[in-house]
Amino acid sequence: MLKQEILNHYGLLRISGMDAEKFLQGQLTQDLSLVTENRFYWTGYCTPKGRLLANGLIWRNKDSFFWQLRQELIDSLAKRLKMYVLRDKATIDNISADYQQIGLLSETLNQDLEQLHLPYPPLKESRVLDNDTHVLRISNNRALMIAKAQSIESYLNHPHINTASSLWSLAQIQDGYPEITLSEQDQWIPQMVNLDLIHGIGFKKGCYTGQEIVARTHYLGQVKRRTCLFQCDDIIKEGDHLVSEEDQETTVGHVVNVAHNSNNQFFFLAVVQTEAIRQQRKLVIARSHSQVTLANLPYTVVAS
Repeated sequence: MLKQEILNHYGLLRISGMDAEKFLQGQLTQDLSLVTENRFYWTGYCTPKGRLLANGLIWRNKDSFFWQLRQELIDSLAKRLKMYVLRDKATIDNISADYQQIGLLSETLNQDLEQLHLPYPPLKESRVLDNDTHVLRISNNRALMIAKAQSIESYLNHPHINTASSLWSLAQIQDGYPEITLSEQDQWIPQMVNLDLIHGIGFKKGCYTGQEIVARTHYLGQVKRRTCLFQCDDIIKEGDHLVSEEDQETTVGHVVNVAHNSNNQFFFLAVVQTEAIRQQRKLVIARSHSQVTLANLPYTVVAS
């Protein structure tokens, strides 16, 4: 059965104009020339020291780029980007209030999208309809729909709408898509949250804010912390620290994103020391001493 979730924790920026691609190339980690009418990517925005201020999905429609990121970051990010437009013919608009974002989850997603008269694009591709409805295929069983308020009603099945976004957040975590929140800003270089592993960094593009640090880390191969997936039966909070059972005074990990399933099992993404993973250390939450279990992501994070 198709499940629909209202994703109010996301906002939306539109960057438009004849110089939009040129401008974004100097700001974001992704190579914007790869972002076509039908292909979306992850990207990040860094400080000059290479620390992430935001990350999210970016796609294109005609002369406009759409960038989805956490709602609490939208206003400050828009203001910061506008400072660097200078002579470029590019306009940055916060259009979060104009669009509703809906997560669609189903094991028979293609058939369900067809019944809604929506396109069912291939994996990692997007489609934009004439009524300005955007459909992004995130995984085999998930799609993101973004539409204007006047268009969204015809696609909604109100008895099955979830406003908590719990299933979507859990799926994002289990698929290994870390999201920078307000409390996580300016802490991690992109590789620490696996942005390179989910194809969110263009290493062959030109300069952008923070590029020197990101490129140096890549070419020297010195990523000493990575984001891994863990599971725990006790309550986990964003910002919790991980320590090893043998040495509970030394922090080896930091919880970034958390969600729980219907059985109240908590799944979370944490930035951890790669050496602790290679050595298969038993890790616990510093605050509660609760044991955590390393789980598998769809991609390889730390080679054994």
